[in-house]
Amino acid sequence: MKNQIVAIFALAIVTAAGSASASANKNPPAASYAPIPPQIAAAKTIFLSNRCEEDYKTCAEVYNGLYTALSSFGKYQLVSSPATADLIFEIHMVARTGTMDVLNGEGHSNAYSNLTLAILDTQTHIGLWTITEPFAKNTAVKAVMFDLQIITQPNATAAPPQHVPGYTKD
Repeated sequence: MKNQIVAIFALAIVTAAGSASASANKNPPAASYAPIPPQIAAAKTIFLSNRCEEDYKTCAEVYNGLYTALSSFGKYQLVSSPATADLIFEIHMVARTGTMDVLNGEGHSNAYSNLTLAILDTQTHIGLWTITEPFAKNTAVKAVMFDLQIITQPNATAAPPQHVPGYTKD
């Protein structure tokens, strides 16, 4: 009886070690990423909405830059009414004030802004996706277009961005 118990115990240890070894040799499962809402890739028409809250000149420059970039993008047709659009692209840009440093009576504030493109469903007005990039006058629109190029691919996922030919985030 004692030999049977030892044999069963030894068999259990060998079996457990074997299955642990087999599990360790398997490749880890590939990361699975959530899909980007398919309406973004399927849409044909968009309405560009300007909800920028900066000074008029900055907002107009960003709006015009994004309008031009979207016109050249070739993916969507820009329409003049949200009622005729498949999606609404809504731009936001709000100044933020960062830290305040004071040394010997002198101080400064680090102000910065982000350029945000919210993509809304025209039927429900629910946000489908948001792209936010730090605002720099000559690169913010390019950075948003880079991100848009990634998420408008058929079967796009929320995987970390890869390089897209023709776009750089410099």
